[in-house]
Amino acid sequence: MDIFTDKVKAFVEENRLIRRKDRIIIGLSGGADSVCLFRMLVYLAEEYGLMLCAVHVNHGIRKEDAYADEKFAKELAEEYNVPFRSYYYPVEQIAADKNMTVEEAGRYVRYEAFEKERLRFGADKIAVAHHKNDQVETILFRMCRGTGIKGLLGMDVCRGNIIRPLMCLKRQEIIEYLNASGQAYREDATNSSTDYDRNRIRLNVIPQFEHINSGAVEHIDALSQNLRDVYGWFEAETDRMYKEYVTEEKDCVSISCRDICGVPKAAAGELVRKMINALTKSLKDITKYNIDSVLALADTETGKQTDLPYGLCAKKQYDVLMISREKDSARDEGRDRFEYTLSKEAAASSPVNIRVAGVYLPDEGVFHEKLDIVFSVKKYNPGIMDIPKNNCTKWFDYDRIKSKLSIRRPYENDRFRLSGGETKKLTRYMIDKRIPRQYRKNILLAAEDGCILSVLGGYAVKDYYVRDDTKTILEISFR
Repeated sequence: MDIFTDKVKAFVEENRLIRRKDRIIIGLSGGADSVCLFRMLVYLAEEYGLMLCAVHVNHGIRKEDAYADEKFAKELAEEYNVPFRSYYYPVEQIAADKNMTVEEAGRYVRYEAFEKERLRFGADKIAVAHHKNDQVETILFRMCRGTGIKGLLGMDVCRGNIIRPLMCLKRQEIIEYLNASGQAYREDATNSSTDYDRNRIRLNVIPQFEHINSGAVEHIDALSQNLRDVYGWFEAETDRMYKEYVTEEKDCVSISCRDICGVPKAAAGELVRKMINALTKSLKDITKYNIDSVLALADTETGKQTDLPYGLCAKKQYDVLMISREKDSARDEGRDRFEYTLSKEAAASSPVNIRVAGVYLPDEGVFHEKLDIVFSVKKYNPGIMDIPKNNCTKWFDYDRIKSKLSIRRPYENDRFRLSGGETKKLTRYMIDKRIPRQYRKNILLAAEDGCILSVLGGYAVKDYYVRDDTKTILEISFR
């Protein structure tokens, strides 16, 4: 072995990129990087018992040169008895159709081809030929576009089934290895064009850095590794905060303004990113402006909101900051019409159990996707039986209920009857209780002929309280 293969093998083992008898897809463009990767894996195949398959993607841009690249890659694979597959994609047309840059479309089709072949070949890994210079290029590119701390970490050595065994080598080391081995490779003419953003960084920016310090690539790569170590701790700490402070529900995540304002600013921003990520698979279009606009809501009055990409909306409801899908902010309309009527005879004969979808319990401050409610009538003995003091079980004086009891959603003009004959609007109670607006249609009321006995999991009218002279109680419990 030479110094380069020793270095790659040590890197592979340190990062556990390969296991014995792995089946690996190799991205083989024919350029220097991919040829180096191919040769390294062919060398390791005997020791590790690897099964390899080389995949070439023709982007349909460079015409005859592209077919010459494909021919070269195929002949190289055949020389080492490695199965070879090629794919053709009209990348410029795909870029136009998908509103991508040509670079983005090229990357998209390459990984699509690699994954197709991985499934066909039954492979465990996909090996791609990124190296240290590519890592630095990626970091600088992200800095120019705008990125957070995570973006400065660069590419992962291993992400899912994608492995990058050459991330320990600089581009110059790859060229030295190929020259020493007498191994030919193809030159892609588009790599020298400054029409592409990454090429401008590779051809113009990085050489200027190396003019300042010849070790610039090594130093920037080392910085990204140091940041990765720091970010590992930071991510573990923000994960802990997320579990402690954030409430996840279907199509909605929330955190109290007190909690989000009580953590360091960097952690607050990361918590918002994690909250958004809980509702959408991608954070690609989430910018620092989006994160800052969500955090700014914590210092505004209730009801303020800001729109986010992916159809999301962030709102402040009293002392809670929440992010939800806009189309689901009012929950299911069909749930608003729920009403269940319970006769006194039915309640007295045996416990009645009903299940209701989408219920908000005010005292808990929690939305339940479903709630089981049990009604039962019991004889009351004040000397033996203690009135429950938990939120999930409520007692009412059954003898004061004269007609049918209904469990229903709120009506527009619902009012409580207070002592002394006064009344109070249900909407006023909701505001005073700080029930978020999107949940107000999801509370349940116990009512008799239009008179509210109780908000389930919340306020109860004193006229129906259990007293010393109560003979029979109606127990309503829910879980």
